[in-house]
Amino acid sequence: MRLARKLGLALVLGVWLVLAVFAITRLSRERELFDVDMRGDHRVLATTVAPVIGAQWHNQGEAAAMRMVRRIDAARAHITIRWVSLTDSPLPESRPIVAPSRLAALADQGILQLYEERTGASAEPPRLVTYARLVPPPPTNGALELAESTAPKAAYLRATAYDTLIAIVAVAVVCGLLVAALGAHYVGRPVSRLIARAREIGAGGAERGALALKQRDELGELATAIERMAEDLTEARRREVKVVEAQIAMLEQLRHADRLTHAGQMAAALAHELGTPLNLIRGHAQRVLRGGRSPEQVMDSVTAIAAQSERMTELVRKLLDYTRRRPAQRTPASLADLVTATNDLLTPIAAGKQVRLTTTIDSVPPVRVDVDQLQQVLINLVLNAVHASSEGATVSVRVGSEATVSMPGSAREKVSCTVVHVEDTGVGIPESVLPRIFDPFFTTKPSGEGTGLGLSIARDIVNEHGGSIAVRSEVGKGSTFSVYLPVEPSWAGLSSSSTTTPERGTSSTSS
Repeated sequence: MRLARKLGLALVLGVWLVLAVFAITRLSRERELFDVDMRGDHRVLATTVAPVIGAQWHNQGEAAAMRMVRRIDAARAHITIRWVSLTDSPLPESRPIVAPSRLAALADQGILQLYEERTGASAEPPRLVTYARLVPPPPTNGALELAESTAPKAAYLRATAYDTLIAIVAVAVVCGLLVAALGAHYVGRPVSRLIARAREIGAGGAERGALALKQRDELGELATAIERMAEDLTEARRREVKVVEAQIAMLEQLRHADRLTHAGQMAAALAHELGTPLNLIRGHAQRVLRGGRSPEQVMDSVTAIAAQSERMTELVRKLLDYTRRRPAQRTPASLADLVTATNDLLTPIAAGKQVRLTTTIDSVPPVRVDVDQLQQVLINLVLNAVHASSEGATVSVRVGSEATVSMPGSAREKVSCTVVHVEDTGVGIPESVLPRIFDPFFTTKPSGEGTGLGLSIARDIVNEHGGSIAVRSEVGKGSTFSVYLPVEPSWAGLSSSSTTTPERGTSSTSS
């Protein structure tokens, strides 16, 4: 409707402008015609009366001529006719209306027409004054004076201006109402429907044929173009959804492949780790089979066999849980439990490299994460730390809280976070390499020992959880990777149930 109002206002203004120009032109023309008409009447009357009065003066004298002037004056209602003296000292009753200095041309022209000069703030309109020489000229220096007020002319012009103004207002009102009605029907409602349709398309409602305008004009063509655009957007969205789904599937495959790579390393170490419980089981079983043992000794052997079997089952179950592909699902989780489970999985690998794993866990609130994805992040970071460490070194995993941490992409400047630090005392990372360590397929490991996807996948997972990952490293002194995960405000006062032990360490040595 705003467009219709603008069009209506523009049309009304245009009509007013045209009518105003017409009114001004008409009033100017009427003024000129009125002036021409008055001058013409004066000239006709002067050329008619002057010879008659001149002849009367010549034949019967001045008195008879003056009587004739008075009779003619009485017969004219709007024009005053009198004889005026043009001498230097005329009598008051015969003094001309116009100053004598303006009448110099009368001697040459015979008839002279002038408008009366008004001085001061007189409200009376000026008079048209016509002076005519008598024919034949009388012995007295004078002239016949015809004077007529322009008040009727002013009144006529005022009436004409008033009538024109009324016509302008009436035409403008009618045009405005007509344009408003037609604009609302032919512009306002179609444009409103086009706007609503555009908003529907922007919100995802791009169904075909939802907008149908029967107008055969530019708005109808615009509606058709919008519907074609909606069809194109619908098709583009379908293609985009397919592309995104394919990218997500590919990403999940890469992450699963990364987990399988780690699972292979852990399985090789686990096979070595299972040797000790299997030897214990076999020893106790042989003792029971040889016989000659008391019931208490047999029970001890059976108990030992059951304990070692449970230990092997738990190790294998954790490995299978890690390799199993499951849909992403974020739930409140304890970082203490997650770090402990990761430590148990990686202990065999660390033992094979003569590296000691230690964990320090403060009391922290739970975080909403996908457990499998976050465990994959921790395994990536801890394995990298183990591979970068030499024999006898220590890899520390510390869990704590940060009161306020700046988080990229967060609407708040700083948020409360739970942080996991993975620290090693290995060779460190050169400063020139640090900016590239999170790039896909970038690795500093020898060929065949790394895909270069581990840190890239870890960063993507942490970013998807609304967190961030940072690294500090010094060549020859080691590296520290820090994973920051935001804590939901409603959980800020809670703490993980499995963090009652502030520090736990696991020493691993090769067997």
